[in-house]
Amino acid sequence: MSLPSSPHLLFRPRSLWNDWHYNLLDDAGSVIGGIELPLWAQAKNARLRWQAPEDAIAAQLTLRGQSTRIRFEYLSRGWVNDIRWTLESNDGEILACLDQSRPGKRALRSTRFFLTQPFSAELLAISGLWGNIRMDLKTPDGITAPCVSTPKLFSVRRELQVESPMMSDAVKAFVGFIALTFYTGD
Repeated sequence: MSLPSSPHLLFRPRSLWNDWHYNLLDDAGSVIGGIELPLWAQAKNARLRWQAPEDAIAAQLTLRGQSTRIRFEYLSRGWVNDIRWTLESNDGEILACLDQSRPGKRALRSTRFFLTQPFSAELLAISGLWGNIRMDLKTPDGITAPCVSTPKLFSVRRELQVESPMMSDAVKAFVGFIALTFYTGD
């Protein structure tokens, strides 16, 4: 899947009252896609199933007319779960993979994010001022760069900006979705 990439990708809710559907905008402010979250996400390896495992999704992503899906599975279970998130094409090809783990099974804020595909990196969740979202990308060679942030200090709608020259727009949308679910608990 080779698509053009924008330097920045902006998440914007379609409605002030609906936090389940987001428009994806490029630098010019043009809508280039969207992401839709179901009311109830189901893991691929869920114990209680209301959908077939192949239909279990966490979000549906449409970008420049191409559709992909975000799925997840539990790696460990307990009071806090380790989760593997995947960005998959409709034929099942994995385009991106991220492992979310909680070392020592402690509090939510000790969560660590490791991007394993299409390249290796760690997403560092940083406490933002007044609840703003901020995540930095740290590569294996130690280079740290801003990746996910809220573009405005105060906003009526929760907007999210994802930037990284190393990522395609689809991977930026995937990482932005991970940040939204981590910070908002959706």
